[in-house]
Amino acid sequence: MHYKPVHCITQTEEPKKHGRQFKINDESTWWPTDATVEINDPKLGLIRVSQWQQLHFKTASQQKLSLIKVERLNPKKTGEAHRPLWLIWVGEAFLSLEKVWSQYARRFGVDHWYRFALAKITLDFTFFKYTCSM
Repeated sequence: MHYKPVHCITQTEEPKKHGRQFKINDESTWWPTDATVEINDPKLGLIRVSQWQQLHFKTASQQKLSLIKVERLNPKKTGEAHRPLWLIWVGEAFLSLEKVWSQYARRFGVDHWYRFALAKITLDFTFFKYTCSM
């Protein structure tokens, strides 16, 4: 991902299409966040949600996106840290960071229901296919 900085352009200099590179797996390429919020979740403990705005992929420089990092600050029972969750937001209207986290956390129930429904449809189709072919 790249960030396009605003700077003056002289007549001999062409405008840069891509700014500094942002590598998720290399913290030395990160710059300060545009917004950060800490939430105390009753089930998961302390959570930090950070956001970087006005990023784009190199192959899609016209499409602006926001990068969101969700971190659980309380360590696991074994003592090791939780891996961060990275999300991308593409769109004009943006929810608050508190809302993004709560909406994302709700998706697990929907995903499990969808997986169950899809498995049931597949089983029903298989049963119907073999019972009607005889």
